[in-house]
Amino acid sequence: MNIDGVDQWPSMSQGVATTRTEVLHNIDDIYGSSALTVGDWKIVKGTNYKGQWDGWYGPSGRDDTPYDIERVINSPAGRAAASVNHPIFREKALKMRSKLDVQCTQEVIQSPCLPLIHPCLFNVRADPCELKQFSRSSQLSAINTTAVPPGNLPIDKHGDPRLWDHTWTNFGDYSSSNDVDMAVDLPQGTVAVQET
Repeated sequence: MNIDGVDQWPSMSQGVATTRTEVLHNIDDIYGSSALTVGDWKIVKGTNYKGQWDGWYGPSGRDDTPYDIERVINSPAGRAAASVNHPIFREKALKMRSKLDVQCTQEVIQSPCLPLIHPCLFNVRADPCELKQFSRSSQLSAINTTAVPPGNLPIDKHGDPRLWDHTWTNFGDYSSSNDVDMAVDLPQGTVAVQET
């Protein structure tokens, strides 16, 4: 599986279909949450913030203000595009925007996602608002077995510089407290980093 380095230039420059079929959104082993999209399917596992953000919460940054295509055309990006003979055409841009706009309706049969009980699986092409979840999948768990362990390890008292005559050493080579005098208590706020 190749989750990095998929060349997207032909898609962007020539409009050909993308070769990417998978998007790993996140794997967070600290909070136990993760999400992966493969083709039309997205799986969500676990939660953050006690479920406060579970579910689809609408398009970001939109309110009742009408879309202003003139601001887009006259923006720095719009002017840059025009300067290289690729101006933004008003009607074409509005038509493209209407095709890409995701409208969530209550017509989709809702099946609540309870990611703390089991992973949720969505068909994001048929249900871009992720309102109807299907059965479980194990592919995300398989990918998670390749994850690097979290780097934010707890403080290791063996890393106190006073134990090593303030000399940098690989204190991880010493396996038990018998190998080093642990009588020195770390002052509050001291950070000891274990070398790996």
